Amino acid sequence: MEEKFEILPLRMSIASVWMLSPDYIGIRKCLEERGYTVKGPEIERRPDLLATKGTIEVYSSSERRTLGVRGVTSTRDLVDAYMELMNVNLDILGVDPANIMFHEFLGDLTVSTGADPMNVLTAVNQKIDVVRKIGGVLEIEASAIGLRIASKDRSPTTAKWLDLTIEPFFVSFHKRYHISIVYRDILDPVIKMVKYLETRLKQIINKLEKEALSQ
Repeated sequence: MEEKFEILPLRMSIASVWMLSPDYIGIRKCLEERGYTVKGPEIERRPDLLATKGTIEVYSSSERRTLGVRGVTSTRDLVDAYMELMNVNLDILGVDPANIMFHEFLGDLTVSTGADPMNVLTAVNQKIDVVRKIGGVLEIEASAIGLRIASKDRSPTTAKWLDLTIEPFFVSFHKRYHISIVYRDILDPVIKMVKYLETRLKQIINKLEKEALSQ
């Protein structure tokens, strides 16, 4: 059965060491010239929201010192909007290129293939004997129902990091997978990851389901 993707909130952002706060007035002016809406009740109500265009939002997080875009339509729309933001003069963004620490993609998606995610992920994890031992401690028959993969020999606090979690989507756990991903790197690898995200996730799910059938 063909995979069906439902895209939940997706975000791409630039992380930088800010010496001074970005020129938010200048950013809004540049974005308005590119067709974004920069005024309105929603923008006034949400301090982190700088501009909107369709389902794309441009936002800023002073706590994480990031500027970015988020949306719920498609990875293509997200990449286009992010590159549009990157084309804004970096001086206006308040970013010195030397201070850019990383670019980051955060994504949540659900996938349905016709297979039962709970059964697939349980079967794939059956080889992990420690799960049985943990169940013994808890005095239950235990199984692992999720899979989490990360960059080998790296720390989640570094500027280059991949964290991928696949688990049943618990409100419909026999029908859909829930996939969450965090990916940080320099610009080009992040753009490539987002552009080919759906293709790569289809390949990953196919491998999981084949592995489950081989048990």
